Amino acid sequence: SEVIRKAEERAGTLSPAALLNWRPARRWLLLSLVFISALAALGWRHPQSARLWVRRNVLLGEVEWPRRTSLEMLGFTGDTNVIARGADFAVKVRASGVVPSVARLETRAAKSGRSSVLLMERANGDLYATTLEAVSETLSISARAGDGRTGAYRLEVVERPALAGARLTLIPPAYISPGPVELQWDAPDLDVPEGSSLSVQLRATKPLSEAFYRVEGDEKKAMRMAEPRTATCDFPVLRDMVCAFTFADKYGIESENPVTLSLRAVPDQAPRVALEAPGIGEAVVPAARLPLKIDVRDDHGIRGVTLDVEAQSGPEAEPALRSVLWKGNAEAALALEHTLDISRLGLDAGASLIIKATATDNSPGGGNAGSGAPLRLRVLSEGELLRSLLLRQEDLRRDLEQHIDSQGKCLEEVETALDSNPEARAPIRRRQLGLADEMKRIAAAYEFLLRQMLNNRIIEPSAFSAHIADVAAPLREIAAPEGTLLKAAAALQSAGANPAPAMQSALRTMTQVRDGMMLLEGYAAVAAAVNEIGGEQEQILKSTRETLNSTGGR
Repeated sequence: SEVIRKAEERAGTLSPAALLNWRPARRWLLLSLVFISALAALGWRHPQSARLWVRRNVLLGEVEWPRRTSLEMLGFTGDTNVIARGADFAVKVRASGVVPSVARLETRAAKSGRSSVLLMERANGDLYATTLEAVSETLSISARAGDGRTGAYRLEVVERPALAGARLTLIPPAYISPGPVELQWDAPDLDVPEGSSLSVQLRATKPLSEAFYRVEGDEKKAMRMAEPRTATCDFPVLRDMVCAFTFADKYGIESENPVTLSLRAVPDQAPRVALEAPGIGEAVVPAARLPLKIDVRDDHGIRGVTLDVEAQSGPEAEPALRSVLWKGNAEAALALEHTLDISRLGLDAGASLIIKATATDNSPGGGNAGSGAPLRLRVLSEGELLRSLLLRQEDLRRDLEQHIDSQGKCLEEVETALDSNPEARAPIRRRQLGLADEMKRIAAAYEFLLRQMLNNRIIEPSAFSAHIADVAAPLREIAAPEGTLLKAAAALQSAGANPAPAMQSALRTMTQVRDGMMLLEGYAAVAAAVNEIGGEQEQILKSTRETLNSTGGR
């Protein structure tokens, strides 16, 4: 209590002024006033710097100090640009203020994280430029020069639009097809009928903003966008043309190369006609029956086929007969057979015969007409034709006799020297193979002679069949794959095998055929002689009648 009392007495004697040391306080107050005055003077002289200082140090804002060099990234809308994968991108930066001699471009790949720094040379005054080549992934880029720096910009990489599928619909002229036809686009060039209309529908790999097509020689035209990925167009095919198609996505990035379609406008061709007379040679008799085969093909459709026969006994050919062989609509191919009996034409020996087949198609304006090579035949008497055929028959028989002699010599070699000389097998084998080909040739030629006799009514069908069985059929049989000639050749190829039995069998057949040919030659020679005698008798009778008529006798 005593302590408290003394403290109270002491406190009562103190004044407020004695409690403070006013000298330091006055000094700090004076310094504060000087600092505030300096700030006020600086703010008055440099208001922008003063505001920046307040924003950074008083308001604690994220504001940079002014730089001597300012940089601007060009070519960007906002902070992102979009390019196609694999494309080059030109980077341009403009500097203001202090312009250094070089700048640096910093890149960082979004996916792989790879980074790089490229030098940018001054291209012109305040402009820096460089090129990023074949950009394959999205990048973040920024530029530095001196104390200047741009912000980060995004270079986004996307795929180009490409063709994913196509549908081609051809609308040909009505006479070719009543409705549309789907085409397969499986070749760079397509043939389409001239005058058709083509509808093209293309499907892209990504949504499109637009698509265009351009026919060579015409202006570029917009395609219709049926769906975000599908574009269509239609145009007539009146000439050969090349059509190019291009796509663009929502960023304006186009397909790398135009898709091209080459079209050949094919005019309607005339029908192709092939006329032949199997079993007829270069000459016929006035009473012949001509078996004709007419093969007709057209690119779109055949309307009719006619047969024209002309007879020529002097310098001019005269129409003798016209027949309609077929009449219909839109057959693309026809195989017709027709027997022409020329006996009704009343031809004399020495005349010529011209036979022509003509086909028309369904094209407008009456149709295209096409004819094949005509048949030109000489008309001979039966005796003249028979003598000609007899000479050819004798030639074939002599050929056969030569092969009989050759086969006999081969057989002798086999029977006498084959065991002692194995190397002789190869040449004999080759002769057996060649002999088989010769037997086929002789059989075919002999059958052709017999067919000429049949079609010219020199022999009857029964005689034709009998001679085929006696001559052509046996020769074909020994030359067949399982025939005796090829069996002999196979035996000659195998060491130790005996070819003699097969060779002997073939020789016997060839000899029998030769005898049959000689028998037919005898018949033909007799017929030719009788015909010749008959012709002489007819000529004597004709001369006698002329003499009697001139003297008035009967």
